[in-house]
Amino acid sequence: MSDPAGDVYAVVTWQGARSCLRPRESIGFGRAPANRILIGADPEDDRVSRRAGSIECTRDGVVLHNLSEKHPFDVQTFPGRGFTVPPLEVRGSRPHTRLAVRVTGTGRTYVIGLDLARLTAAAGAHGRARHDLTGRTTTGVTRIDLPAEDRHLLAAVCLRPMTRTGPAAVPTHATVAADLTAHGHGPVAPLTVRNRVAALRTTLVEQFGVDELWGPSPGETVLDRLARWARRSGNVLAADLEALDLRAEDA
Repeated sequence: MSDPAGDVYAVVTWQGARSCLRPRESIGFGRAPANRILIGADPEDDRVSRRAGSIECTRDGVVLHNLSEKHPFDVQTFPGRGFTVPPLEVRGSRPHTRLAVRVTGTGRTYVIGLDLARLTAAAGAHGRARHDLTGRTTTGVTRIDLPAEDRHLLAAVCLRPMTRTGPAAVPTHATVAADLTAHGHGPVAPLTVRNRVAALRTTLVEQFGVDELWGPSPGETVLDRLARWARRSGNVLAADLEALDLRAEDA
């Protein structure tokens, strides 16, 4: 693919192929045929998720979405130490201009190269980065500005899905109440959690347009959907779980 003349774009390369992404465009990678970046498909590599992730282009970098529910992927930075994107989480590229997404398969690693020089040059001094609780730069991730109490509630909803497996990873109003209480935000009753979750969901939908929180699918609870959205959108990260140990008035 030829470069778009005079445009702002990111260059994505993989397995001898090349594509240019403009801001607001994205490209998916994984084993499923629907992905533009097809990895682990021929021969079929079961360790690569069908929808392993996606790369979303912004004006000053890219946002890396891990769409797998089980497998992390690594990001190598040039220079730098690199970082890992855990399952169902997102990370931004800033301040790096050259990166490589590394997806571990069975006996091999699939590499997707990213050249962001045109993006960062165009962004110049107009930094549009947002920062998570640890001060790490997370470009393009829409973290909604929530009161500390609501942020802690959202983190408590995601605590078990992000730290446990199997049945123990499923959040309920009782487990969320217990986790809030255990981290110094209680005592909290399950009914209180139910009411606070309902109010938070209404706020997210009506004030911030998060329409996907309405109408859970069959077999999916309100808490399941809230946790899934929070993790995929970057509104709950590992740092938010650590911040549960801070009382709302101290956050």
